[in-house]
Amino acid sequence: MKYHGLCAVAASALFLSVSAADFGSFLEKRAGIWSSGAADLVRDYPGKFRWLDQSKKQARAIRTKTDPLTLYGDPLQEVIVTLDGKKQLGSVVLSIYNRGDAGEWDRDRFEEKLDLVRDKLSGFAGGKKPESQSAALGNGAKLFANIWRTPELDLVLRWSSTNRKEPEYITLELLPPGEAPKNLRASLKSTAGAGNLSEQVKQDAAGSRYLEIPMVDQGGKGYCVAATVERILRYYGSDIDQHVIAQLAASDANAGTSFEAMVDALEAADSRLGVRFKRHYEYKSLLSYRGVERLCKEYNSAAQKLKKERLKFNDFVVTRRKTKTFQLGQFLSALDPEVYSAVRMRDKNNYEEFVKLVRESIDDGVPLCWGILAVAGQKGGSDANFSAHMRIINGYNPQSGDIIYTDSWGFGHEKKQMTAEEAWSITNTLCSLVPRTRRAPGR
Repeated sequence: MKYHGLCAVAASALFLSVSAADFGSFLEKRAGIWSSGAADLVRDYPGKFRWLDQSKKQARAIRTKTDPLTLYGDPLQEVIVTLDGKKQLGSVVLSIYNRGDAGEWDRDRFEEKLDLVRDKLSGFAGGKKPESQSAALGNGAKLFANIWRTPELDLVLRWSSTNRKEPEYITLELLPPGEAPKNLRASLKSTAGAGNLSEQVKQDAAGSRYLEIPMVDQGGKGYCVAATVERILRYYGSDIDQHVIAQLAASDANAGTSFEAMVDALEAADSRLGVRFKRHYEYKSLLSYRGVERLCKEYNSAAQKLKKERLKFNDFVVTRRKTKTFQLGQFLSALDPEVYSAVRMRDKNNYEEFVKLVRESIDDGVPLCWGILAVAGQKGGSDANFSAHMRIINGYNPQSGDIIYTDSWGFGHEKKQMTAEEAWSITNTLCSLVPRTRRAPGR
């Protein structure tokens, strides 16, 4: 993938070579942060920032092994800057700690870091004590914030932990004066109205109808479910991030997020987030021993018609102590992509419902959480033997019938396309999150 750095923001700053400064020094610019614009980032942090998407409204820097960005001498995990309409800085978010990138911290280390940053910020604010806010989201997750409001900028220090005091993240957000949230809980809720979502539908030169969903780059973390939910909630106006959502669903940075855990978390927290959750479809053939057995029979029937090799179900069954266990991973790895796609396309009724739901949802301005399971060789999957992933369906083309989707991987992944048949053949789950003031599609 091509490098999409901040170079285009300020050509005059391209050739200046200044060693990366600590963000503690950046803070000392105070009101100058908002007037100097993005050119200073190019100058002071050369080669660090990349655009999050093609709108070039946000840029991101991640921690590197050499010469990392720092705050008060300690490496930052991530920095995200948002530009305003004049291409000047509108906000800066510093990830001081997050479990997904930095691993587990014990409570003492977490509290020590919080105290250090809090003391530094109080000193920066002239000894002023911060406002303290908190919000419970359910499932044991609780958010906290300290806010310093100064004439030059607002500082919002946020952190999160569970009822078991397990640390999740610490972030520092820099905002223009007066823009810090008055109420932390209210800032997490969707602000989208029931009547204006359809106004968000855009149309490109090819006639495709699509929604612009705020981009998030999940990085190397297994946070595709959390990142998907964050993007949709931000589309609805919520001020939330994937680390909060990951905590709600007890995500693992390596193993990812259990879809069922995320469903439970969303159902527990949906009223606090101002949204309602609806599951529209779930591929049930892989959920039980009998279901996979039926799938294998359907697969062999399709394989015979396509003159492909058939599979023996018992080759994937292991018996231990009179208990039969089906080796699902090995079975999925053995599937031929053409045959498996043919099996999925036999379900004409659900396929037609899928196409109808996509069109109705997008026309209503509602994106869809799209869980996929692809075998090797299927379009939209990975190079692995099989892959499970969550992405967003954010559009369709009325003429070709193609599905438009987006992955949470940053620049270049905002708007991708495949045929409806290709999309259906890898569909595992399909859900929606909609503002609570609006009826969910498909009801």
